[in-house]
Amino acid sequence: MKRTIGRLSFLLAIVTAVAMVGANSAYAAGGGTGVVEGSGTISPGISDPLPPGTPQSFSFNGTIVGAFVSGTNAYAGTVNCSFNGSDPGASVVLGGPGPVGGSCSGTMPVTGTTISISAPGLTFVRAGAAVVVTGSATVCINGTCTTVTVVATLVFVAGGFPVTNYSVAGTVTAAGV
Repeated sequence: MKRTIGRLSFLLAIVTAVAMVGANSAYAAGGGTGVVEGSGTISPGISDPLPPGTPQSFSFNGTIVGAFVSGTNAYAGTVNCSFNGSDPGASVVLGGPGPVGGSCSGTMPVTGTTISISAPGLTFVRAGAAVVVTGSATVCINGTCTTVTVVATLVFVAGGFPVTNYSVAGTVTAAGV
């Protein structure tokens, strides 16, 4: 089942890239869409009650399978990502907002097309299991760079209690600004 979903996601990414390059829209300048999956750690860990004034920091490593466009360059495939962030408000089980930033990169095996995504100043909001990440990023494909607005909608799954590890899955979209 997971293999079938992965194949369908990759085919969708290719079709989306072709459609975005040919479309007369914001994606012609830059943008993309993809499926996010990964995991990370939280320190010191989410518990209830959390000692007052105990901010959380977290890391995330994962992939985006998707399609992206920058100028006339297109990329369809897997992008490897690494992000770090914090919850300075010391949120508890229900969640809270905070800054997050990181980068992604990938190379298409057959064509050698490269992609790099830099997103140092994103913001996340978590309400229970729902996580939304927003902000701007720079997408570069074969050296052609475009600034995009990013919206990621994710589902947070705790790895136990207290929460010191987690996984997320969801979607990300980016549109040229």
